[in-house]
Order: sequence, then structure tokens, then C-alpha cells
Amino acid sequence: MIRSPLVINKPNGPAAANSTAMIVRLCYSTLLFLALPIILGRQLWRSRQDAGHRQRWSERLGFVAPLDRTNGRIIHFHLVSVGETLAALPLLNLWLKQHPTDQVHVTCMTLTGSREIQKRLGDQVSHSYLPYDLPMAMSTFYRRIPAAVTVIMETELWPNLLYQAKRHQVKTLVMNARLSERSFNRYGRWPVATQHLLAPVNLICCQNQATLDRFAALGARSNQLQLTGNLKFDMDIADDLLERGNTLRIELGEKRPIWIAGSTHDGEDDILLQAHASICHRHPDALLILVPRHPERFDQVAKLISQHNLSFERRSNHDVSGQQLHTANVLLGDTMGELMVLYRAADIAFVGGSLVERGGHNPLEPVALTRPVVSGRHVFNFTEVYQMLDEQQAVRWANDAPALATAVTTLLTDAAQANDMTLAASQVLSRHQGAKEKTQAAITSLLDE
Repeated sequence: MIRSPLVINKPNGPAAANSTAMIVRLCYSTLLFLALPIILGRQLWRSRQDAGHRQRWSERLGFVAPLDRTNGRIIHFHLVSVGETLAALPLLNLWLKQHPTDQVHVTCMTLTGSREIQKRLGDQVSHSYLPYDLPMAMSTFYRRIPAAVTVIMETELWPNLLYQAKRHQVKTLVMNARLSERSFNRYGRWPVATQHLLAPVNLICCQNQATLDRFAALGARSNQLQLTGNLKFDMDIADDLLERGNTLRIELGEKRPIWIAGSTHDGEDDILLQAHASICHRHPDALLILVPRHPERFDQVAKLISQHNLSFERRSNHDVSGQQLHTANVLLGDTMGELMVLYRAADIAFVGGSLVERGGHNPLEPVALTRPVVSGRHVFNFTEVYQMLDEQQAVRWANDAPALATAVTTLLTDAAQANDMTLAASQVLSRHQGAKEKTQAAITSLLDE
């Protein structure tokens, strides 16, 4: 149930309101500045395993390659990481096709997101990291990228980004906005700060009515809110992706039972490997494709597989023979940008982040590839999508290794049940498409104001 709008004691007059907003931003910016050595230190620590984490640091401070607005209107999309990039691709491709004279600049926060943007969009767009949300960094960014609009994926609401965008006369739109009950309660603890955070945003395009109602309850104006639907229903599945997945399936063994656990987090892999050991008692030739969410965990998960006395091969090992692949118990997905290919190569898909309190990941990716979905119950990041699937009996739930083994074994042995699930899930997917066109129209209308 959505609460009634929060009662916010507004300061008397615009001057007092501006003063309060300035104090809030100052406190926030000071805390972020003090945390900067820790943030940079973490990047250095992660760079031990991938040197990319210590490259292009100047972009993190706003010093990106500049664009000249005389060469065409500049549209800035901020996509955070890999999942947001994949969800936004259909809209980006549509925009690039219909607005060929625009300069499109795409930012993200993570190394994996950066690589995905470069891989998927290439030289069709310019690209950089979004700076850390410090006043000078964001001001420098907007001097170098004088965009007509900044389009933010989901709910990346950064105070200095929004303030500096408005200061530099850049309109802001949040697309595919999602606000869970948990996030709503967190924002509700700081009503004055939240009001000032939302005030500069021109338009919030919401995935669902619950999100729209929550933003309204937090103080967003009615003319800021629009219901456009969920972009993640509008995925583009390229023919070459299907071909790569089908080819991999042949390499792994066309007749053997294969299931995948995608985007797993710490605490899940042990449960999944226990389940796989049980599945192998029923299906000795079964293969688990295990794909950790974060690359820094690849070696850790490899050790865990060995501790379970399961034979495995790494996806990154291109010298592995067909015979080795056919006899392995586990294929460790230790490459980036291949999750959809790996989903395609499997019979059953478990979607990670759901056995532990991470909120789950996007189940529509395996659904779009006609793979039945198994999930844990911690799916608060995708509550509405999972509810739709559950209502149509298009998802199987499992919270521990025995339940997971039972769910996967049942679907591997009962082709009719698996087919019914994929058909029901595909119908859910098709019924809720169209957010791409609605979001594009919202961006266009904002630019035309």
C-alpha cells in the first residue's frame, strides 16, 4: 500500500528553500569528498585483477573528451552498468536510427558497463565514465558535454549531477524509473533532502503505477511524472547471439541436460553446487554453467567448485578440447558480455541474486531466449516482473539446495511442463512491450518544450 504524500515543512520563500538546498548539497558533497580516498583506494585494489580499474581516472573527475554543440544536438544517456546498458539498447538504437544528426554521449559507472557500451555501440556514440558526484567534477563534465538533455536510466539520482545539469541549462529525464518499497522508505526518512533532490528533475518516466505513486508520495509534482512501462520488456535479441548460443550448445553436447546459474553472488554458489551434485546423481552427464556476477569472484568460485569435487572448465580457456567440455561437471562463465549466449546454450535458467538478499536480476533475459526460469525468493529489484511470471505459473521458486535440485530436475525431465512455462513467460513478455516508443516520445516532448 502506498502512503499518503509526505508532509514537508517547506522553508518560507524561495530564498530560504535555496539556502536549505545549498546546505544539504554542501553536507553531502563534503561527505563524498572525505570518502574519495576510500573510493579511489577500492579502485586500485580491484585493479590488481583487472588493470582497467585504474585507467581513465581523469573522466571520474569530469575531464572527458569535449563535444561541440555546433556539430549537432547533444543527447546524454547515463546507463550505470551492464544490465542497464542491455535494457536501454533498443531505445538507443531507435534514437540513433531516427535522429542521425544528434551527437549521443553515453556514460556509465563501471568497467564492465564501459566495455559493454563500447562493444555494443562502438563509434556510433561517444563514451566516458560519469564523474564522481562532486560539484566541480560535474560542472567540468557539463562544460565539456553541453547536452540538451541528460537521460538517466532507472533511479540514479545524484544531487550534484541534477543541480549542475540545471545550472548548465541541461534538462533531465529519468527513464525506466523504479522505486521499490525499501528505497521509498529510505528516501522517506529524509523528506526535505528528497524534495530538493527531485525538484530539478524535469520528467520521471516510471516503469509501473506503484513507482509513480511512490514518487508522488515523496513530493514529486504531477507534471514531473509519466507512466511509460518497463524498457526491459523491449529487448532486442540479435541473430548472431542466437547463432553463438546454438553453436556453444553443440560444443557442450546437444543431448546432455544443461542448466545455468546466471549473475550469482557470494553466498549462492555453494548452494548451487550442492544442488548440482544432487542433480548429477539423477543425471550423471548434467552440466552446470555457473556465471558469477562480478569478475573479481571468478577465481574464488573456481576454488569453491574444486572443493565440491566437481570437474570444471573455464569459458575463457579457448584451448579446452571438446572431450573435456563433454566430461566436465561445471563450466565456469568467467568471460564478460556473454551471459545471454550462455543462457541460450542451457535448458533451464536460474537467475542469481535471489538466494541471498541482493534483490535478484532480470528474469526477462532468459525468458526472451525461451528458457524456463528458476529463482530464489529475494527478488525485490524485480517484484512486478516476477509477480507477472508467478501469476502465469511461469517461474519455479527454490530457496535451498534440495528445492533447487528438485525444481531443475523436474524441468529437465518434464519437457511438457518446461514448454508450458516458456510459452506463458513469452506471453507475459509480449503483452508488456512498448516502453521503448513511449520513452522516446517523452524525451522528444521534453526537448521540444
